[in-house]
Amino acid sequence: MVTIFRVVLALFIMGALLAHAAQSDRGILVLAHGSGIPLWNEQVREAVRPLEERYNVDIAFGMAEQEHIQEAVTRLEERGARLIVVVPLFISSHSPIINDTRRILGLDPVFPQRYLGGDANFVMTGALDTSPLVSEIVLERAGELSKEPSDEVVVLVGHGPNEPEFNELWLRDMKQIGGFVREKGGFKDVLVATVRDDAPKEIREEATKQLRETVKEAGSDSRVLVIPYVLASGGIEEGIKERLEGLEFQFGRPLLPHPNITEWIESQSARYLR
Repeated sequence: MVTIFRVVLALFIMGALLAHAAQSDRGILVLAHGSGIPLWNEQVREAVRPLEERYNVDIAFGMAEQEHIQEAVTRLEERGARLIVVVPLFISSHSPIINDTRRILGLDPVFPQRYLGGDANFVMTGALDTSPLVSEIVLERAGELSKEPSDEVVVLVGHGPNEPEFNELWLRDMKQIGGFVREKGGFKDVLVATVRDDAPKEIREEATKQLRETVKEAGSDSRVLVIPYVLASGGIEEGIKERLEGLEFQFGRPLLPHPNITEWIESQSARYLR
């Protein structure tokens, strides 16, 4: 299934590249959370950099921060963009940040007012969600730690939102990725959890309790591989380790750096660049 997906994706991107030569009025705006740790931001820039040779592309860091989005939009317009494809490089579309961004862009059907200056039109894609390209990365990260998959349990740990209804949607998508990893990697099981780091104290504590119970139970008869389901290094990884202090587990790497993220950004944009 993934092989077919990649063939179709390659053909789709090739068509977009040919069309892009006649569509120089198109731009790509990548949105990312951003961090006070330079390494996190640089890993995002490295993922976007290969696209700069082929596209008018820019990055806006922040959590639906109008000022930063406006600055990036202005730069894209100055380079000729009249249609801007907004690609949220976030783990999940199920987030108030995504909804707030739509409102800023004037893409919310309930509140269609636009808050940005300039003349460019916008389209916005989904986030990483359940992309097969992401599933491949998670499988690779688990494989880096694995010794005997049939005796190992992978625990995929994400940040997660505050809102319970959004958290359930995060977990649903993570379970779909986990199913791919279990099947392709031959693991005993793949479990998922979120730490809900920005939620009120009682919610964070309950999330920590559930995570510890998950890892402890899995470790009673299996080797546990904890994979931080986050975009880049320099975020909540250390916090995840602290929550699991005293338990036996192996700890993996986040999604970046990986060429699949560059490929994902291009594939998300391709349909609008034709």
